[in-house]
Amino acid sequence: MLSRLPARWSASGLLAGLCVAVVATGGLWLLGVLGLPGLPLGGFVAFMAVYTGLLGYAMTRWVRPPPTPWNSWPSTPPKRSAPPSSPPSRGTGRLLVEADVDMVAFTGSAAAGADVAARAAGRRVSLELGGNAPALVLPDAPGDTCAQLARACVYNVGQSCAAPARVITLRENYERVVEELTAAARECLAGRDFGPLDNAGQAARYDGIVTASAAGRNFAADIAPRPGEESGFWRPTRILADLPDDDPAVVEEVFGPLLTVQHAEDLDAAVALADGVPQALAASVWTRDLTTGLELAGRLNAGEAWLNCHLVQTAELPHGGRGASGHGTDLSTLALHEYQRPKTVTARLLRDI
Repeated sequence: MLSRLPARWSASGLLAGLCVAVVATGGLWLLGVLGLPGLPLGGFVAFMAVYTGLLGYAMTRWVRPPPTPWNSWPSTPPKRSAPPSSPPSRGTGRLLVEADVDMVAFTGSAAAGADVAARAAGRRVSLELGGNAPALVLPDAPGDTCAQLARACVYNVGQSCAAPARVITLRENYERVVEELTAAARECLAGRDFGPLDNAGQAARYDGIVTASAAGRNFAADIAPRPGEESGFWRPTRILADLPDDDPAVVEEVFGPLLTVQHAEDLDAAVALADGVPQALAASVWTRDLTTGLELAGRLNAGEAWLNCHLVQTAELPHGGRGASGHGTDLSTLALHEYQRPKTVTARLLRDI
C-alpha cells in the first residue's frame, strides 16, 4: 500500500556503481561498449579479452596499478616489457567471472554465455551472444543494395555480431539478387579489402560450416594477400544460394565473410524466415517504399533494425539482443543503467525527542 511519508521522515533514491567483470572475445571496441559505461558511475572494471592478449597487455602499459579503475588479469606484465606470446586462456575468463564482482558483462557464443550466466550464480549479467542478422531485400530495393550488403558482410572479416548474414528475397527477385550479390562479392577481396579470420579455431569452425552446407550454389571470390602474409587465416567473400532453411550456414552464426540467400513466397513468409533462427540481434530491410520498410522493420524480432542500410551504428543509439542473442543494452545512455543498482534510504528526522 502506497502512502505519503510522515512530515519528519525523509527518503532518497541512490544509484550506485557496480564492480564489473568484462569478458570479451573481440577487440578494443568491445572495451568501449562493455566497459566504459561503468567508469563514470564509480564502478571498478576488470577486463579480460580471450583472443586479444595484446590489448590486455597494452592496457597495463597505459595505466597504473590500482587504485586507478583499470586492471587486467593477470595483472603482472611480462618481463622486459615484451607483449605476451599467446592470448589469455578461457580458464582466466572463468576465474574472472567467479571473482568477487557485482556484475558480469560478456560477449561471445551462446554456449559460453550460458556458462557465464551459470557461473555468475545469481549476480547481474549482461550478455551479447551473437547475431546471424537477416537482410530482407524486396523487389524494389535500391540499386546499390547488393554492393552495400557485400561490404557490410566483410566488415571486420564478418566477425561482427550485427553483420548481415542471411539475405532473404521474394521469389520474383531471387535470381537477380543472387547474381548481383555474386558480382558484388567478386569485388571484395580478402587481403586487399579486409583481413584474415582471427584465429585457427574460428577458421576451422567456418570451414566446417561451409563443408556441411547443402547449398546448390557456392561462390567464393579470390584471395589477394600481400607478399609475406599468405599464411594468415584468409577466407574469401562467399555467397551460398539454393540451400534448405535448416542448413547449418543458415541456423548457425557463421561469423565470417559469408552471405546465404533464401527466398519466400510473400512478406509474411519472409518475416517468418528472418525470425526462424534463435538469434535476434540485428536486421535490415531494403525497399524504396518507406511505409512498407518501416512496418517490416518493426515486425522483425531484433534489437536493432535498419532500413536501406546495415551496420550504421552510433554511440547515441542503444544496441542489444533478444532470445539467443542475449540480453542487456550497450551504447546510449540506456547502457548506464546496466552498471547501476538503485538503493533507497529512508530516515526518520529527530527533532527534540
